[in-house]
Amino acid sequence: MKKLKLFICLLLLVEGNHLIAQKSIAPSIKAQEYLSDFRAKTISAMMKSSPEILEAYYSDSIRVMPELQKSLLGKNNAAAYIRAFLERFQVKNYQRSAI
Repeated sequence: MKKLKLFICLLLLVEGNHLIAQKSIAPSIKAQEYLSDFRAKTISAMMKSSPEILEAYYSDSIRVMPELQKSLLGKNNAAAYIRAFLERFQVKNYQRSAI
C-alpha cells in the first residue's frame, strides 16, 4: 500500500503539472498592441528626456519599484521619479523588448 501511494505521488508530480499550472496563455491582440505602444513611448521618453510622454500610462495607484530603493506609490511620485532620473542622467541608448 505504501508503494502504491508513493507511485501515485510520483506519477502526479511528473505527469500532473498540466492539472495545476497553465502551460501557456497568449495575450490578446489588444494587450499586445497596448504593450507595444507603451514600449515605443517609453523608449521615446527616455531618449528625448521627456517623462510627460509616459504620464498617460500611470494610474493613481501605480507602484514603481526601483532597484535598491524604496517603492514609490502614486502617479505623482512615479512621474517625479522618472523626471528626476532624466534630469540627472543623459540616456544615450535605451531598449525594451517583448518577453
